[in-house]
Amino acid sequence: MITLLEMEGAPGKYQVGENQLWHLDENGNRIEGDLADRYILKKQ
Repeated sequence: MITLLEMEGAPGKYQVGENQLWHLDENGNRIEGDLADRYILKKQ
């Protein structure tokens, strides 16, 4: 997990995976639900 400086209203925690990052919620958990795919940053 890496932590970036927090911006207003946005947690700055990410989990590192192979060729992708998961933006985590304020508790350090992966975001779940219908929009969860929008919180995955993939290498291009």
